[in-house]
Amino acid sequence: MKANIFIFLGTRPEVIKMAPIIKALEKEPWVNFKIISTAQHRELLDQMLEVFDIKVDEDFNIMKPNQKLSELTSELIKKISTFLRNRKPDLVLAQGDTTTVMATAISCYYEKIPFGHVEAGLRSKDLYNPFPEEFNRIVADRLAELNFAPTEKARQNLINEGIPEEKIFVTGNTVIDALFMIAKKDVSLPEEVESYLEKGYRLMLITFHRRESFGEPMKEVFSAVKKLVKHYKDLVVLYPVHPNSNVKNKARGILQGIDRVFLINLQIKVGIIPSKERLVYKVNDLLLTLMFL
Repeated sequence: MKANIFIFLGTRPEVIKMAPIIKALEKEPWVNFKIISTAQHRELLDQMLEVFDIKVDEDFNIMKPNQKLSELTSELIKKISTFLRNRKPDLVLAQGDTTTVMATAISCYYEKIPFGHVEAGLRSKDLYNPFPEEFNRIVADRLAELNFAPTEKARQNLINEGIPEEKIFVTGNTVIDALFMIAKKDVSLPEEVESYLEKGYRLMLITFHRRESFGEPMKEVFSAVKKLVKHYKDLVVLYPVHPNSNVKNKARGILQGIDRVFLINLQIKVGIIPSKERLVYKVNDLLLTLMFL
């Protein structure tokens, strides 16, 4: 008899980090699995589903403009709990620290269905930074029957919080597997950027959008990027800007119109660049790396 496993996805990072697991499960004869999208994010999630060729079996389409966290959480728990109660899977998997993951863990607890948390044990030790992610991952880890920790440090965090060792498995971070998967694809860059690279310019790719960076921290980073471009005359910057208005407005206000800085809409077509173009700058003895997945 095959095991029935449900995988819940809500945002772009969850798709990226669960994609290797989904692709691995597709090859396993002992499992039937379904993919459920809450669509906590809509457009960005759909982009990643297309990139990794992942088809969802159910879509809750939960996203609403300017939705409060309390409203999102209550709606997710209601929908997920009802769904699980009617389907009764053998195991549920979710990754990370989004509201979708926290609500999934709570719903599994309520319905007495085993929950497995991928990327368990990450901690900042500050309940409000990142907010609400630190709270979300603490809840998910506490309720999980299976905690898949990416590092030994994450494992130790869980043990320190009283989670039994037999529930913890150090697996590594699936984002590395996702990186290897996507690196095999033929990815193009904007023509303007390509023209600079053909002339020998170096490329800096930036991703920057976390909630805890809104306001002054974001202003400081964008101002630093501006200074870097002015100092390094052989540098071209590519920044796929997150659609959140807190990010978009600040980025445009500081970086729009700066020579050799390209602000573009967030699209996977420019999401990954060849490894040879990765850049690390040492500025005033500070190692500054601005290249992420």
